[in-house]
Amino acid sequence: MVGVVPIVRNLAPWMAGFCVLFALDAAMFRTSFYRENLEPDSYAGQVERMLRTAGNQSIAVMGDSRIAEGFSARIADQRQPGFRFLSAAVPGSTPRCWYYLLRELDPAGTRFKTIALPLETYEDADGSRELTDRVLDLNILAARLRLADTLTFASSFQSSEARWNALLVCLLKGVGLREDFQAFLAHPAARLDKAAMYRRNGNQWNYDYQGNSKDLTGAVLPAPVPRGPSQNTGVYTAYRREWFNRIINKYRGTGTSIVFLRLPRGPVPTPASPRSGSSIHEWTGVSILPEDLFHSLETPEYFFDALHLNARGRQRFSTELADILARPR
Repeated sequence: MVGVVPIVRNLAPWMAGFCVLFALDAAMFRTSFYRENLEPDSYAGQVERMLRTAGNQSIAVMGDSRIAEGFSARIADQRQPGFRFLSAAVPGSTPRCWYYLLRELDPAGTRFKTIALPLETYEDADGSRELTDRVLDLNILAARLRLADTLTFASSFQSSEARWNALLVCLLKGVGLREDFQAFLAHPAARLDKAAMYRRNGNQWNYDYQGNSKDLTGAVLPAPVPRGPSQNTGVYTAYRREWFNRIINKYRGTGTSIVFLRLPRGPVPTPASPRSGSSIHEWTGVSILPEDLFHSLETPEYFFDALHLNARGRQRFSTELADILARPR
């Protein structure tokens, strides 16, 4: 017991210092003022823009830049006037992000009739991107993570470095927002003016966006790269199970339908590879749309680059998806 006293005495200054740092960080970054004045085009700023777009919509389409470019809530609303659609897309976002974004959009879990979750593939084969340790998730969620998220969020990363970074962002938001804050300090008046302009007009700009007019017709497309057997170490499967289970469990018994869909692939043909298994088929009470449902869109005329639908593709995809999501389940 005697030896404990010096340890406590040595730790006390550090603990006091952290408490002061935490209080300063909270006073600056855990406020609606700072969230409202984030750089609108930053990852965290785009989260705030999406959350401000939310209103009385009954159908939400989650996603990353492929949904941001490919799905128009305005076209969907016009196609199905009995419903209101929300494009809840944030470029770069992942299923881990979607869980936390849905928490902010729908705290009680009773807001939406249908939530659409788009996937690049239904297969669980490990890809070139390591979603488990994706640092970009910290930038996207920095302004919306809570103290109560600290252990769960940090432990969802695999490497010790990623877990430490996630822990810091949960405890001290300034760590995740430091570049934004530095830019704010460099030009505070310009930032406040830009943020105010986006608060006034951003919702309408997003709603009226018609898509990219370019296409790949006539472009020399790369030949498909032969693929070997699909590799599945189980990491990607575990990631999907964790975050999609969280979303499904949030809405279980609420009357909200969860719909999985495979995004239209770019116009470069993808060689077939052996099946590696699909964890999304494990869940009950969800709808899984046919994998080839949007196959007719996978041509150069509907894409402006290898991943993103253009204005023509946006029109067709939004129309077709609106009809599907409006059907009774």
